Amino acid sequence: MEIDHKALFAHLTRRYGGVNPAAVEAVLCPVLIPIRSLDTTIVKLAGQTHFRGGFTVSIDRDCEDCVKDETNSETALISP
Repeated sequence: MEIDHKALFAHLTRRYGGVNPAAVEAVLCPVLIPIRSLDTTIVKLAGQTHFRGGFTVSIDRDCEDCVKDETNSETALISP
């Protein structure tokens, strides 16, 4: 079966207007970012209905555009 790639791209991007192919690729082909360490402490803050935890990740060239921490170029602390 022949795929009309131009029509497929037009169909996938019609909702978002001026989206470019790199943005579509970033969504369809996510980068796996390995967890470096996991804080096993789970807390629920007063007045909130959800729980919170934390972890760190290692950032390499494949994922540096996805996760940024201006204070440390090697690792980033991700928190909700």
